[in-house]
Amino acid sequence: MHSSPYFKRIIFIVVGAALMLIHSWVSYITFHYPYLGIGVKAGGPGAWVISEIYKGSTAEKIGLAVNDTVVTIDGKPAGTHISLVKFRDIEQARSIDVIRGGIHYSYDIRNSTNDFSARYVLGLIGELVLFAISVFVYFKVKHSYSVYFLLTMFLFMGLAFMCAEASSRADGIAKFITLNAMSFIPFLLAQFIYHFLTEKGYKLFSYGWLRNIFILLTALAVLRISYFFAVPMYTYFIMDRYITLLCFALGSLLSIILLIFVYLKKRHEYSFSAVVIKIIFTAFALSFLPFLLLSVIPDLFGKPVVSYSYAALFITLFPATFIYYTARNKLFQNRSIALFLLPVRNNRLSAFYRILTDHGQIKKLEDTQYSLLPQICTALRLEAAAIRFNDNTRVRLAVYGPLNTTEMEHAVQTGDLHNSKYVIYAINPELDFSSHMIMIRKPPNLPFNAEQQQWIAMLNAQLSIIIENIYLSEKLSMKVSELISEPAAAPDKPADSYLWFRKSLYQMQEKERRRVATDLHDTVMQDIYFAKQRVTTLRDGSLDPAALKNELKELAEYLDIINLNVRETGFHLYPHLLKEVGFAVTASNLIETERMNVPFKLHLRIEQKAEWDQLESDVHHHLFRIMQELLSNAKKHSKANEVDFHLYKASQAFVLEYRDDGIGFDDNIHNDGIGWHGIHHRINSLEGQMQHFTSIKEGLKLIITLPAEGRDVFESRN
Repeated sequence: MHSSPYFKRIIFIVVGAALMLIHSWVSYITFHYPYLGIGVKAGGPGAWVISEIYKGSTAEKIGLAVNDTVVTIDGKPAGTHISLVKFRDIEQARSIDVIRGGIHYSYDIRNSTNDFSARYVLGLIGELVLFAISVFVYFKVKHSYSVYFLLTMFLFMGLAFMCAEASSRADGIAKFITLNAMSFIPFLLAQFIYHFLTEKGYKLFSYGWLRNIFILLTALAVLRISYFFAVPMYTYFIMDRYITLLCFALGSLLSIILLIFVYLKKRHEYSFSAVVIKIIFTAFALSFLPFLLLSVIPDLFGKPVVSYSYAALFITLFPATFIYYTARNKLFQNRSIALFLLPVRNNRLSAFYRILTDHGQIKKLEDTQYSLLPQICTALRLEAAAIRFNDNTRVRLAVYGPLNTTEMEHAVQTGDLHNSKYVIYAINPELDFSSHMIMIRKPPNLPFNAEQQQWIAMLNAQLSIIIENIYLSEKLSMKVSELISEPAAAPDKPADSYLWFRKSLYQMQEKERRRVATDLHDTVMQDIYFAKQRVTTLRDGSLDPAALKNELKELAEYLDIINLNVRETGFHLYPHLLKEVGFAVTASNLIETERMNVPFKLHLRIEQKAEWDQLESDVHHHLFRIMQELLSNAKKHSKANEVDFHLYKASQAFVLEYRDDGIGFDDNIHNDGIGWHGIHHRINSLEGQMQHFTSIKEGLKLIITLPAEGRDVFESRN
């Protein structure tokens, strides 16, 4: 859904102007009239008796009491006052005359102060927070139906806070806005969830009944126009207030059911939409549920446990929690907001991901001294840093900064760190090689704090992977050279030799794909980006004619499409997310992307996520390609209504289970498709097994089993 920046600015100005007008009106009511807080009831023909004095109100402060008979309001008969006629409340009055115990009392309210109450301040904070979040979402998030419903919900929340004080003063406009906002807000949340999921490719229930609910709410809003007129409507107001509370309760219940239903289906999925649903579920539980349980439901059956003025503050926790967890899970790209919300954690994660990025560029130990070690020194404020690697044949060093290698080597070998200026961490102490991280602080004897220790622990975990990969890569190169130099068809060689060689070829293939993907990213995409920037500059120039401006705009959009295509090509060559976010999240994102492009319902469950993520990177690559191939086959041949992937760990194996309810195939006929052979080859290279169960019109079930602890390929070859 596209809208031009000019159109977006026009909408923003119009909505902003309307909000300013409403704010001006309710502010006038709030500051021009103090909150009296008087409820009345009929005491006979033409007589009105005070039935309730609300806590903290002006009436309580000036001495009015329950059972006082109201004679006149502003010098006129009490029965003619607008707020009394409409709502049986006395508000927006300047003077009140009452009779108490046969004595006449006059109260002049014009001299009563209208202080900034805590309720007003809290409402103002809630209003500003919600409108600020609405502006951020409007300008920073790509527009879609789900975003429009989310924006409308935030705006209605802000309007409810804005009009709360004026509504308590019996203002018709404020009551109209407040009651409509409470009726619509939970259903807007349900609409947001529904459209968000359908935009991500989920097949849900029919939208018709949600549309019908909004038609009913709109009809109810039209009836509430009567609040603008000075007519007796107390009975209608009581009914409407009850209907509003019921709408809020039912809408919240609908959102709860929808969230629970989706959460149960997606709790073992780690895609973007699954994370968003979990965030919404958490935000809803912290905001709507307390407001519902402490105020709305008790009010339906008697009296709220907590005043609406204070319970409504729970509602502000929804956008606050939503933004917090969104930043925590790095779901939006605005870095300044993330730094503002989570500065310490975000800085640590930024450094962490920079190291992950360098991981893909490091081919040998010496590479670390040009990028990785300088970053470590900057992040930890080190004078110098080094990595020491010993493969039992020689000691190799990568050094950045002034460091005495003789002193350092003595400290490592003797383990005597007393009075030493070096901080030494063992990285790979239990393998057939050893490595250490050596640091010199500025000043030398200053200890690391708790946060830095946590950062170093994560850093060492990544370094262990980097160094082990360097070691295995060098060893693998030697083994490949040996294997290639041997006769390829030697009959006396065991079968494991060829299995190992096939696995080695797949590893090299994935490595080459990674290189091509990196080249595409670093060259073609950068060129396109700078070209787009140039086009955008020309388009925005004040001297360019309108026709040229439109033409350049179309060209910029076309370049965006090229950019997207190149990204997708790079992802198919090498799924870079496997390195950045792990296998479970990458597989979930694959399913979520395909879900929007397939005619069937697509499900994914990943159990024991952490253990799947801990598998070797080559296993991740093969599993990812297998899932891609199965999806491709399902789209081309299965004619299924539902396709399900289930990944779990059995006692001694990792299991990928695939099911579809499609047309199946005759198991007696040999399937010699290229994709089917590719799946078999990948499973064999992982020393796994595959079973399939199918027949005509009975769908397909596929069980792929990988050993939890595979054999050492080098040992099996030898």
